[in-house]
Amino acid sequence: MLWAQWVLDQHATVAEAICALRDQLVVSVPIRGQDLGCHLALEDASGDSAIVEPVDGKLRVHHGPQYQVMANDPPFDEQLENLRHYRPFGGDRPLPGGIESADRFVRAAYFLRYLPEPANLTEAIAGVVNVAGTVSCPPGAPYEDFGVYPTWWTSAIDLTNRTYYFWSHASPSLIWVELAGLNLGPGSPVHSLDPRGPGLVGDVTARLAPAALAY
Repeated sequence: MLWAQWVLDQHATVAEAICALRDQLVVSVPIRGQDLGCHLALEDASGDSAIVEPVDGKLRVHHGPQYQVMANDPPFDEQLENLRHYRPFGGDRPLPGGIESADRFVRAAYFLRYLPEPANLTEAIAGVVNVAGTVSCPPGAPYEDFGVYPTWWTSAIDLTNRTYYFWSHASPSLIWVELAGLNLGPGSPVHSLDPRGPGLVGDVTARLAPAALAY
């Protein structure tokens, strides 16, 4: 989380962030003795994007607007290789329907490929949220090891108008914050909102309340 915050706080574009990240040593800290890995998806208002992840002590960078889908594991290079086995990415396998990360990567790439050109901003946001819904893991759905790791939320960001959309999967409603109307300059006060609060729906910008900065 601190890695993502540092990138957002210090860099205005994807290219700028990539340049700085090449000089940084980023490692995945084991959790309960298990190395889960880490990665970061970047995109800016120009449409530029990148997927970056440290693998075996080296930072792998996939930089370009064609890199728009990311899933938990395996590493991104392996995800791309697996994708080639499926239609319409060069292979002959049908669309997978499992909840494993590799299957969800293929589904996200597939539905994004066929997403119609939106007629307006509302359709654009709805399209992204719909694609995310096809790869969400509902509460209670077991993996092969019978562990349950549900999707807790879905978010979408309008980088042009600086609007952050958020859907807690404990709620039936989408909410959003208009970042362009907030004071985000140096020294500005901290505000927060519990997105799981009851009755939240639509634009919740005015409901942000003063809060203490937590580390």
